[in-house]
Amino acid sequence: MGSSSTHAALVYFSAYNAKEYGKTVSVNQFQVKDVSWDPELGGQNMEMRLVEYFWQMSSTNKLEMELIFHCLSRYTLDRTNTLDVGYNLLPLPWSYAFDGWLRKCLRIQVLKVDETYAVELIGGATRVPKLQAKLQEFLGRKDLDRHLDADEAIVLGAALHATNLSDGIKLNRKLGMVDGSSYGLVVELDGPGLLKDESTRQLIVPRMKKLPSKMFRSIIHDKDFDVSLSYEDEDLLPPGVSSPRFAQYAVSGSADASAKYSSRNLSSPIKANLHFSLSRSGILSLDRADAVIEITEWIEVPKVNVTLENSSAASPNISVETSPHNASEDSNENLHTDGRIDNTSNATENQSDKDLGTEKKN
Repeated sequence: MGSSSTHAALVYFSAYNAKEYGKTVSVNQFQVKDVSWDPELGGQNMEMRLVEYFWQMSSTNKLEMELIFHCLSRYTLDRTNTLDVGYNLLPLPWSYAFDGWLRKCLRIQVLKVDETYAVELIGGATRVPKLQAKLQEFLGRKDLDRHLDADEAIVLGAALHATNLSDGIKLNRKLGMVDGSSYGLVVELDGPGLLKDESTRQLIVPRMKKLPSKMFRSIIHDKDFDVSLSYEDEDLLPPGVSSPRFAQYAVSGSADASAKYSSRNLSSPIKANLHFSLSRSGILSLDRADAVIEITEWIEVPKVNVTLENSSAASPNISVETSPHNASEDSNENLHTDGRIDNTSNATENQSDKDLGTEKKN
């Protein structure tokens, strides 16, 4: 918790074995299981409550605005009153932030409170004693962890992440990082002949889906259409974003493909395949769209001389021994059981060169 926002993350630490330079090494990794945040809740909320408290005290004396500063300088507030004023006047958001978030994260991941190994506090506002007491009460812990400096943690994490992405920089010990999408993302199709139902609006990226990822969707449609990408929950948008839709594409060429191939013997309806990618930053995009046309028809193919193919196999009743020298050389000579040697490759070639005609295959 900082001055203006609060974040919570449920992180799973583990290790796995991997091959590196022919040796088996243990690689530490962490996986982000769930995240939650409030962009408007932070330490400044407590400060504003204190300002309102003093304002109410000063307004009862009916002082002029220019005298307020001198008036406030006469008031004092000890630590106990500060905590009561700052914390108790914020029961709903603070309770939501810490009770609600933690309970939600644990419920989604099917975890119990006592299964959490550590609770790390980061940010200046987490120093508030009453906040720490609330967390200790909820988690059933006597002590909370404060091992990380916020600025150092961000810088070190960014450096390690960049190293993992780089091909030119290697760590002495690899650190695995598995992050997930903070938002659920949906894809919606719109165009002629498309009905508004669950088939045209689908959740393509569930919350916390592994980053990066590739997705694929197929739709039976033979006309041009539009593809839009949106956030799943209109009430859960990134700060500063007012509309859930963040990208829109026009897919063209389906109508032309349909006009070109509709007269052919289609074995299945014309489809459009959509290929999506979710980047390491959680950005979803439509990479490409393909029209898929399947046609069944009879075509002319050259006939194959099955008898000739079978006759080329060696007879199981003939066993020929050759010297190592002869076995290592390419030769067209064949040895008969009576000792005669002749060259049959030319005859085989002449037979295969004959035009056997064509046949139709489906």
